Amino acid sequence: MSVILLEVTTQKQQKEFVQFPLELYKDSPYFVPPLLSEELKNFDRNENPVFHHAFLKQFLAYKNNKLVGRIAVLFNENETQLQGIPKMRFGWLDFIDDEEVSKALIGKAEALAKEHKLTLVEGPMGFSNMDKTGMLSFGFDEMATMISSYNFSYYPKHLEKLGYTQEKQWIEFYYNSPKEISKIERLANLVETKYELKAKIFQNKKEIEPFINELFTLIGGSYGQLSTFVPLSDKQAKYYKKKYIKVIPPEFIKCVVDKEEHLVGFAIIIPSYVHALRKAKGKLFPFGWYHLLKAQKKNDRGELILIGVLPEYRIKGVTSILFREIYYLIEKIGIKVIETNPLLHDNRDSIALWEQFNPTLHRKRCTFSKKLS
Repeated sequence: MSVILLEVTTQKQQKEFVQFPLELYKDSPYFVPPLLSEELKNFDRNENPVFHHAFLKQFLAYKNNKLVGRIAVLFNENETQLQGIPKMRFGWLDFIDDEEVSKALIGKAEALAKEHKLTLVEGPMGFSNMDKTGMLSFGFDEMATMISSYNFSYYPKHLEKLGYTQEKQWIEFYYNSPKEISKIERLANLVETKYELKAKIFQNKKEIEPFINELFTLIGGSYGQLSTFVPLSDKQAKYYKKKYIKVIPPEFIKCVVDKEEHLVGFAIIIPSYVHALRKAKGKLFPFGWYHLLKAQKKNDRGELILIGVLPEYRIKGVTSILFREIYYLIEKIGIKVIETNPLLHDNRDSIALWEQFNPTLHRKRCTFSKKLS
């Protein structure tokens, strides 16, 4: 029987869309479910301001009356205007190991690209750089993190058979917490004195509020030179502030400020919530919140979500201050291993930050692209 694609148009279908991976990966020890409530908000046109400049269609694939795949097809107008690339994105791609299914899903993305006179298709990608990006291509026997996705090893093979080639590549590291940081402490102290900088310690959310806008501006300054970067609109920045920054405990946000109290660098690290999310099965209630809270208080693994330093301070050793503060935090919690977020493989500035810790490369991911005639 052929594959039937149905566009998501109802709340029931939307729930099926976000819940499909839980069924597909139910026997996988490496899949980490997202919070389903946040996934639903992401696709809510009344919640997510990206829809002011983005086109989205979602599809569910059925075969023999059974749900076997999903895909979101999206077009970011800001990306085309700023980068001059007539590109249709696809994301949230999941499917059983059936080439007829993957062909139908990717075929829909290509058809919509042609309909909108776009000549390039690339994915998996989200709406912006703040969303999960890339398909796992190495490290299939490693559990995903909270900010990255997992997929079966057959995914890349299906896309290659459909004429897609690797476009952008990311790498992910982990490193063991150092036993002592006397060298880093000495360098951090020297940098603080020489450039009149200091680490900002936050005790509550009210104290961090004045720095949130600067933090998002700094993200743009830190990552703006990357080929994948598309600036956030003011409404998008406000949306992500609410979604991420305000729900992260203040002690996990490490900042460095100058003598005028302006932000020059930051790092966001969190305890690993992967086991908690697996236990919660993507739901906060009735007991999901308990598992997440428990993971926050005691954990032997952490995830570095973001790190950024103003360009003019990158060669001044500001990261030593951030690493010192991160070390103090992870010692307090008991974290022994830290995983990085996905780093573009040609982003030497970010990769160089970790070389002193002898990191281990344990995952790779990439987007796949295809030019349409």
